[in-house]
Amino acid sequence: MSTAGAERELSASAVRGEPLLVLALMAALPPLSTDLYLAIFPQIAASLHQGTAAMGYTISLFLASYGLAQLIIGPLTDRYGRRLVGVIGVSVFVLAALVCGLSNSLPVMICARILQGAGAASGSVLALAITRDQFEGIQGQRRLADLNAAQAVAPMIAPALGGMVCSVLGWRWNFYLLAVGGVLLVLRFLLGFNESFAGHRRLQSFTPGTVIAQYRQLLAGHRTLFYCLMNASLTAMLLAFLAGSATVFRETNLLSAAQYSLLLGLIALGSVAGSLLAHRMNCGVVTPSWLFALIIIPAVLANGMLLCLAFTGRMYVLLALPLLVIMSLCFGFVMPLLANAVMAPAGEQAGMAAALLGASAMLGGAIGSGLVSLSVGSAAVRMALVMTLASGLAVLQSFIVRDRSHDCAGD
Repeated sequence: MSTAGAERELSASAVRGEPLLVLALMAALPPLSTDLYLAIFPQIAASLHQGTAAMGYTISLFLASYGLAQLIIGPLTDRYGRRLVGVIGVSVFVLAALVCGLSNSLPVMICARILQGAGAASGSVLALAITRDQFEGIQGQRRLADLNAAQAVAPMIAPALGGMVCSVLGWRWNFYLLAVGGVLLVLRFLLGFNESFAGHRRLQSFTPGTVIAQYRQLLAGHRTLFYCLMNASLTAMLLAFLAGSATVFRETNLLSAAQYSLLLGLIALGSVAGSLLAHRMNCGVVTPSWLFALIIIPAVLANGMLLCLAFTGRMYVLLALPLLVIMSLCFGFVMPLLANAVMAPAGEQAGMAAALLGASAMLGGAIGSGLVSLSVGSAAVRMALVMTLASGLAVLQSFIVRDRSHDCAGD
């Protein structure tokens, strides 16, 4: 066996000892950072003397920071390894969470959320990169599906946990709880993590020219580019719902924090079910573009029906819930397939590939949640319209991938 092969085997063996729960916690830092306090938006807004809609910017700016930071963190992990970047990045997350908990004004919280987004970026990039270090092909797809299912548990338990913590200790402790989770990850990196990325495979330099050239190489294949665009569109759909749902269902439908948390949990079950379906798929590295479209089209139809309910003033929970579960099911089904399609061919550029996935997703999410936060028309119409347009755009992008694939085959 060659030296490279031996190091590859040793690297994979080290990561196999890394529990899925730890990787899921890394990847769940961003969703936990939003879902843990979605249900208590009104309490935080009242404490900071702000409207609920204004709090939406603590999500959209968090996501923008999270997306941009990944483009730097990705190549850093490919240059310096997973462990060092994890320790520094998650430590930044912990510091920012503490500042959020101590905030007494919206501007201070927004600044801390921007910093927290940058710290959270390290967790999600590393979760994907370490998974890619370990598994390839169909095994990689199944591992990503398992990781996605584990992540989907966050919106099921985080709102209820956040509401409970708020009612007992106050909303600031929601952020202190995030800090505790970050400290646990830092300790894991320092004391129990074996480096999964062999030194000889790392990026040889970290200069702007080198990083840009590596990203251009990754995006040279049109499939990777359009998969990232689909990723952005679908995340815009989901984050539009998350940003608008607190206003639509808590204020319009007068749901309590506990009821709203239950609603989010039921919807998240759809994402878990979708991820389990993805685990059973056997698409290998390349998922057919028509399959992506087939999976997403039911979400477009469900979102369109939500828009009809919003326009007619009938956005009632019992009518909206089945449609939202369908949307979530499609999202949970397609996202692991998209992730595998981008990560599997990445090889030694796994950190950068993970960064492209995360950056495209969260920038799309920032756009989706930002549009819903605009004070134009009713909140229900804004939410459903953005969800419908975003999911429709993802279907269109899947058809473009197919057309370009045929053109390349003809050439």
